[in-house]
Amino acid sequence: MDPRLKSSKKWTRLPKELLEQIVGVVSETFKKPLAGQKVIAEGRIYQAELLLRVGHLEPGRLQQANFEVSIEFDPKKENALKLIHTGLDAIGSMLQQYFDGLDLQEFPWEWQSFELNKKTLHLRVSTVNTDLEAEADRLLAVASDEMLVEGEDQDVEEQAVYEMLGLNDDDEEGGGHTTH
Repeated sequence: MDPRLKSSKKWTRLPKELLEQIVGVVSETFKKPLAGQKVIAEGRIYQAELLLRVGHLEPGRLQQANFEVSIEFDPKKENALKLIHTGLDAIGSMLQQYFDGLDLQEFPWEWQSFELNKKTLHLRVSTVNTDLEAEADRLLAVASDEMLVEGEDQDVEEQAVYEMLGLNDDDEEGGGHTTH
């Protein structure tokens, strides 16, 4: 996943539990058109940007259809989880148009700005195959969690992300996060 902002360098992955919830919501919402397909959700939090990708992969295909949103945010002033929900709403609208027959080629392939809930969102599509990209990175030893997730204490950073999202052990929607 490539950030929109050139200043976005250091990042932390969105919590696995949140990504699983996103996959569940998208799979349920678009049950019929996604039947038998793999749904993928990825996300990153940068210092001033949230990045979310939701895609689907048809069996036997290499090309994965992805719908991406980039949102600038200030973690001291804005609720990251609310912004993720806003971004997911935008991706849901794109998915609905796609499943209603709009060809993937008709969506923006470069970041395009849209207003939603008084917030500027930047949307695009891509065909990056998440699994192939991860395998290539693994084989080339270019990317690993230890190299890409910045900082010296990953547990502290993970806890900071959960706090930024307003998730904790007592939060029913948060899935009872514990650091490892």
